[in-house]
Amino acid sequence: MINFGEEIIDTIKEISIDKDLEEEVLQRAIEETLVSAFKKVHGRVDGVEVKINEKGAIEAFIELEVVEKVEEPDLEISITDAVELNPAAVLGDKVHKPLSLKELTKGNILNIRTLLGQKIKEAEKERVLSEFKVKIGEIVSGQVQQVGKNSIIVDLGKSEGMLSGKDQISKERWHQGQRIKALIMDIQEKQKSPYVVLSRTSNDFLIKLFLNEVPEIYEGIIKIMSVARDPGERAKISVSSKDERIDPVGACVGMKGSRVQSIVKELSGEKIDIVLWSQEPEVFISRALAPAVIEKIKLDEQEKKALVVVADDQYLLAIGKNGQNARLASKLTGWKIDISNITSVKENRRNDFLKKTTPDKLTVLSKKITKILAKNYEELLALNTATDEEILSLKGIKEEDIPEIRKAIDEISEMSEM
Repeated sequence: MINFGEEIIDTIKEISIDKDLEEEVLQRAIEETLVSAFKKVHGRVDGVEVKINEKGAIEAFIELEVVEKVEEPDLEISITDAVELNPAAVLGDKVHKPLSLKELTKGNILNIRTLLGQKIKEAEKERVLSEFKVKIGEIVSGQVQQVGKNSIIVDLGKSEGMLSGKDQISKERWHQGQRIKALIMDIQEKQKSPYVVLSRTSNDFLIKLFLNEVPEIYEGIIKIMSVARDPGERAKISVSSKDERIDPVGACVGMKGSRVQSIVKELSGEKIDIVLWSQEPEVFISRALAPAVIEKIKLDEQEKKALVVVADDQYLLAIGKNGQNARLASKLTGWKIDISNITSVKENRRNDFLKKTTPDKLTVLSKKITKILAKNYEELLALNTATDEEILSLKGIKEEDIPEIRKAIDEISEMSEM
């Protein structure tokens, strides 16, 4: 028994505090390291045991087989020597012979240091993995440690986190020492060291912010049904309530906007539209396109497409800057949304009608003129888009006929609006 007493116990405690590892984990690492060292000395793959007792003494043994004549000293022991260790030993028994650290060479000691360092790193890695794996999907707060060209390293206390370029809100500028919040997305390894993957652009980050800010969401009374984001610019969330007495939109907004404004501030001014969810697609799509006022919605259930019609002065509002409002509404509802204004819809309907109508339907004109037109044009749409010069080039058509032809087309096209 090799007695280091309080010295080794104090060392284990110091490393435990420094590396934030449990003492039992470090003790086991030292024991396993010494086992490996003794196995190398004796050329064994098993049969070596090392324990550090509560007093700090290292108890190291090697298992040997009791034989009459020793041929392999690292595997066998004579009956004479075995009896000294265990008076009851007989041939064929296994006895445990104490080992001494003096057997270890300088090379062994260096290997022990290297191996122990590796085992401590492995223990640290396991500690990080076990601690943060259960926190995936949760918000964590840390201090900006380093700002690189495409990434930010965050000091999380017991580990490091990383925000890659795609997980950062583009307009934000962070500096060393600032506090930062982000969502834990995953645990990965870099050069055999674990690090925490963070995100501020994930939809789940926005959901968790609402969960922390709105008690009714945390309690399960209000549910976030869907989320769509352009991180740092604008977001839409749809909410519903299990309790009819509670307005889910109002609860998320908070008194004088206090709750939602707290989240907006955290997201560097990202505008947030809170939409009342509905199981009726027309209603949900209409609400999702707010603040635009919707005139009509036509659904294609099979293709999950929605044709939305708005007044001319609402078109740009419905589309939004660079199409943002329509794009986010589409993501929020899960429907492909096509927006048209009333003028465009009427024009398209008129053109469809003229395409299906032949010139001989222009009965307000003389039979002679309709006959000429029908001979040269298969449909009214082509006639309508023809220039005056092109129509005048037709044999039998005079200049004074042009206004009458245009008027006749306008009159018959009015039937498309009926």
